[in-house]
Amino acid sequence: MRLWSLWWDLARQLRPAFGRTRTFLWFAAGLAAACVRPDLAGVTSYVRALGLRRTCYGPLLDLFHSPGVNLDRLTRLWTKAVLSALRPALLTAGGRPVLLADGIKIPKAGRKMPAVKKLHQGSEGNTKPEYIFGHSCQAVALAVRAGLGFFALPPACRIHEGAVFSNRDRRTLLDKMAALALSLGVEEPAVLVADAYFAAAKVIGPLLRSGWHLIAAVRSNAVAYHFWMRAMKPRPRRSGDQYLHKESEGYRNAVRRKLRAYHCHIQLGVIAQGLLQAVAILDAPSVWRGFGSWLRTVRVAAPPSERVVALALRNALPEFLADSLETHILAKSIRKRLDLSRAEGLRLAS
Repeated sequence: MRLWSLWWDLARQLRPAFGRTRTFLWFAAGLAAACVRPDLAGVTSYVRALGLRRTCYGPLLDLFHSPGVNLDRLTRLWTKAVLSALRPALLTAGGRPVLLADGIKIPKAGRKMPAVKKLHQGSEGNTKPEYIFGHSCQAVALAVRAGLGFFALPPACRIHEGAVFSNRDRRTLLDKMAALALSLGVEEPAVLVADAYFAAAKVIGPLLRSGWHLIAAVRSNAVAYHFWMRAMKPRPRRSGDQYLHKESEGYRNAVRRKLRAYHCHIQLGVIAQGLLQAVAILDAPSVWRGFGSWLRTVRVAAPPSERVVALALRNALPEFLADSLETHILAKSIRKRLDLSRAEGLRLAS
């Protein structure tokens, strides 16, 4: 119960980003599932992780397309919650919180997935292909002390290339990275640490005008979704950016809706990862007590990994659903949707 109480204290602060309590509860259920699921097979893994009835798959999928989710406000609320809860653990430079920035390439094979493009992978080894099809994302993370090391706790991640809605849009990846960092709602000047690629006037200028500093030179990494767009024209095998300014307004809006669904799903994923990291930092002893398994080496000075926290939360989930049923709005919402004809539902109901 202690672990889920910590988890809920952070998650419930996101409620103002949703138009209705019902929408928030579906999002919170998705968050809980993302934290405890044993596999990464998209939204179906959420249904299995919480032992939900199959009829819950549709509402969970609809959640990511819902206009009742204010994505920008959700990102700012999550950033504010983390900065408040983990203030003593934040890595600072001259009293300023330190954030890390980098690009991430997520492989996607769907020919009817907007913004999928051919991407080059720079690598010193030969273990991955030079080119892949996928989404090109940019992410920002907070550097947080965890024992003798650090976590890169992500407030936000966005797809920043692959779809161009107007031929007058001249923004580059540099412009979009600076805008993403400044959109987090960090109320104090911060330090952004990034790869040398971002050491350019288009990043430095906006940051300096907001009182931020840029330190160039680092690298970081952290999503499984398969939403496709039925009406989309299949992209060619050799494709770059999808230029949409000659398409109808209805088609462009459909692409925007799908991209927004991707961003909502990605944001849920980064919040889930951040929740696991936050629980590890806030109460490592309770995590180890709830782990319920064995590791050959346990480093007491290091916090539990996200995997260990996920297992501890999974072990504590039946108790959370049983003991909190009458008073906890999320536990009540999940419990009434359990599928008792499947092993997952029976385990959680016991």
